[in-house]
Amino acid sequence: MNKNQDLILEETFALAFLNHERSNFLIAKKLYNEVLKIKPNHIGALGNLGVVSGQLEEYQEAIDCYEKIIEIDPLHRDAYLNLGNVFKNIVDFQKAINCYEKAIGINPNFTDAHYNLGNIYKEIKKNKKAINCYEKAIEINPKYVNAYNNLGIIFDEIGEFQKAINCYKKAIEINPSALDSHNNIGNYFVRNKQYQEALSSYKKAIEINPNFADAQYNLGSVFELLSKNQEAITCYKKVININPRYLNAHYNLGNIYVYLGEYKNAQNYYENVIKINPDHSKTHGNLGVVFSMLKQYPKAINCYEKAAILDPTNKLNKIGYGKLLLKLNEHIKGLKSITEGQGVIKFTQSDIKIILQ
Repeated sequence: MNKNQDLILEETFALAFLNHERSNFLIAKKLYNEVLKIKPNHIGALGNLGVVSGQLEEYQEAIDCYEKIIEIDPLHRDAYLNLGNVFKNIVDFQKAINCYEKAIGINPNFTDAHYNLGNIYKEIKKNKKAINCYEKAIEINPKYVNAYNNLGIIFDEIGEFQKAINCYKKAIEINPSALDSHNNIGNYFVRNKQYQEALSSYKKAIEINPNFADAQYNLGSVFELLSKNQEAITCYKKVININPRYLNAHYNLGNIYVYLGEYKNAQNYYENVIKINPDHSKTHGNLGVVFSMLKQYPKAINCYEKAAILDPTNKLNKIGYGKLLLKLNEHIKGLKSITEGQGVIKFTQSDIKIILQ
């Protein structure tokens, strides 16, 4: 390779890297490939091409890049790490485990490999192995915030709550801006019905990052538990501004508007849920309630029947459907649906009440 080619290669690689940093992935990919035309064994270009291919969800291309690096340098720990990440993304967990273990075999103190291996074991519910991986990562790097946070999540899941809190607090001690740890402490307080403490934790996370949708959603959930519906509505709407496809925020808004008797608003948010997930059975059932209240009975029937197809075991849907059928004088079919929902009919002077047994 002559000096002119060297200069072209360096300039092309630098331009590819710049575009990559600016998230111009397609341009970066093209430029990395230009580098590889000049020098097929350029490990930097192969590695970055693997990264950008993964970001474009072109996973086989990413795999090919990392495997090429390993062919050139069998002891390239980062190639094994990144290859493991690709296999994790395509849910081939055993291959991911093999890659992370290869990386650790090359460098036993490779903290990211221990951490990522822990994430796989966490995903497949092998909690003891996950704990060992996270603790090893922390042993190597006592300031590994994400390892403390994920270790806390596992301790939380297995009921070792004090250990969980200690992990979250340690993560925050190392990095006061550890968003996930503030959020997870909030979740712990909610489970223990310490709602004011939970509010403080979620607000702290939002103060650090106002676009942290999960903390904003959790804050809304606590306001809803405390019957502060307007505050909850504000939070859920902020969540949707951050992430318009945040299904549970739409769903909870629908529920609140039903409670407030604002059925058209409820309808809008429930229909948003169905746009995001057409098979969300509870929403179809809730829309049945809304259309019943709006006296749009054919639509209500369609919703209840759709809900029954998606979830034949939902008793509340059966009872709601049965009550609607009684209102429409379809008594036999209505009573059958109520019975299937294990409901008991109570007659009042003005209405029929149906109680779930």
